[in-house]
Amino acid sequence: MASKLEIIVRSLDDEAKSITENARTIADKLNVKSCKYIMNILSAKRQGYDLIKDYEIRNFKKRGFNSWADMRNSEVKYTKP
Repeated sequence: MASKLEIIVRSLDDEAKSITENARTIADKLNVKSCKYIMNILSAKRQGYDLIKDYEIRNFKKRGFNSWADMRNSEVKYTKP
């Protein structure tokens, strides 16, 4: 099930504009500070994914991980000497 933000962003998408330009416009309309998540939603929509979650799962698997948690746990943690 898509979030309310995802549904609104998908409905406001203007495919004639670039993803970055369109994300900034939508972020201004919705009074959102960061447009990075909006850009991800637009990328997923334009690549044919119904949900942002499916798009993210594809990105994890493309990198060789089964989930976000696997990717997070594999990152090297910085430790002070």
